[in-house]
Amino acid sequence: MTEDVNVQYGPRYYGPPLHAVHNHGVMADLAIVRAADLLGRKDWQTRSITRLTTNAPQAWTSLGTTHEQSSSYHVFNVALWGEVADMMQAHGVTAATVQTVRDLDARAGRVSPWLTEPDGRLVVLGDSSADQGFTRSKWTARTFRDDQAGFAVGKWSWTDLMTTYYTIRYGPPRWGHGQQERAGITWSTGNRRVLVGPGRAPYDPAGNYKAWATSAPSHNVATVDRKALDTKAWVAVTAATFRASWHAWTSVDTLFGVRHTRWYGVVRDTRTLTVKDTLDGGAAFHQFWHLDPGWTLVSRSGDGKRLTFRAGIRTLTVTTTGSTSVLRGATRPVAGWNFPDGRTRVQAYEIHVGAVGTATTTFQVT
Repeated sequence: MTEDVNVQYGPRYYGPPLHAVHNHGVMADLAIVRAADLLGRKDWQTRSITRLTTNAPQAWTSLGTTHEQSSSYHVFNVALWGEVADMMQAHGVTAATVQTVRDLDARAGRVSPWLTEPDGRLVVLGDSSADQGFTRSKWTARTFRDDQAGFAVGKWSWTDLMTTYYTIRYGPPRWGHGQQERAGITWSTGNRRVLVGPGRAPYDPAGNYKAWATSAPSHNVATVDRKALDTKAWVAVTAATFRASWHAWTSVDTLFGVRHTRWYGVVRDTRTLTVKDTLDGGAAFHQFWHLDPGWTLVSRSGDGKRLTFRAGIRTLTVTTTGSTSVLRGATRPVAGWNFPDGRTRVQAYEIHVGAVGTATTTFQVT
């Protein structure tokens, strides 16, 4: 036990000064305090509680979003830091220090409802599952934006299952439990998830599913043909406009070495999402769109520019100015999958839209 604790006080500790604050480091310090209680090691207890006190503010953005870039891990960290506060209180830490940790945790807890879809379960961002979410039935705010985390959300109602809900990812490079989903969007409306993230793929190097799930093509993004992703590049939101029934956003990036402008238009009343991509220099590119597994392709126009899907009583019509191909459950290469729980995979439709310079794709649910 002593040797294990020494490891957590050495360079392998997953936290400052060598690493950013992460749930693994928090769990390690909680375990050390339990070991200290068993062995009567007051020095361990003091050292880990001091470290947790110092690290607590660094676990979150100034608005309370986790830095770990995952909806499921955000909720997990809220619970974990609540455990830290309880442990501190039980060990006689000053009331002011305990309250500081609780206040930080409470602020993070207010982000959790924004990460919850109208169906009451978490939106799938990063390594996540659609676990039970959180509600605030009396809230009236319609948008949340955290530039530090690179996360924006629109939600027109906190009580109506039919409402429109979306998330836009931007901001810093992938870290922690994040995926390459920046300049990407998820979208739900009419009590149906429409555009979704892949979720948490099983660790299966041979099948390459984990690598695909963290890559850009597994998300609702645009990639430049024959250009590599710059993993250090940021994505900026340059404009946002809100009206009673519609929201519009603009993001700009050079993720693939070419300036890329993406415009997102979300209309509540017509249950419509429009995304327009523009690449400088007339670069060739592809849009990738990933539908929730509940949707089934029922028709495709002769020119491939109009696709129709159904899920229950709902119809989804996809129209685009580009050229389309549709994949589902492909393995060589991997494409068209969804990972609901970290253990299994299910087939789901993936739409590719090829274009040069610019392309506009519209989704409407009726």
